Amino acid sequence: MFWRRAKVQLIKNLGQPDFPIREMQRLVAFDHSDWIHCFGNALTRAWNRDGGRNLAPLLTEAKFIEPSKKVRFSGVEIARAALDEGRLLDLARNMREWGYSVRPNESLSVYQRTSYPNDVYQLGEALTRWHDALLEMMSPPEPLAAA
Repeated sequence: MFWRRAKVQLIKNLGQPDFPIREMQRLVAFDHSDWIHCFGNALTRAWNRDGGRNLAPLLTEAKFIEPSKKVRFSGVEIARAALDEGRLLDLARNMREWGYSVRPNESLSVYQRTSYPNDVYQLGEALTRWHDALLEMMSPPEPLAAA
């Protein structure tokens, strides 16, 4: 929520001499709002594959959904709520881990090498790898060893 409200003001102040660039880079590295729709839609597809029998207990135990709520499932809303609560990366990591235990007939890609993620489990892997790459790019370079 903070990011949505503060983004415009932060951009206006970007040119100020005392603007905290490193802190801003960290904020940007943790803003994954552009993943909400693709990740959420993939989550909905995974849910619809079996009516939520596999995902419901996992999402409930990890506190991404409430137990036995009889509402229409929306992966986009789950992803958006996770983002608003600062838990989108947790959701992505959980999906990645849960994907390792999925049987081949339950996923398009868990056991197939592909050049792009094509289910929620591989999207979870892609998001966590993307986040790690952003953090690595912001890290100071390792000092060179003396020869």
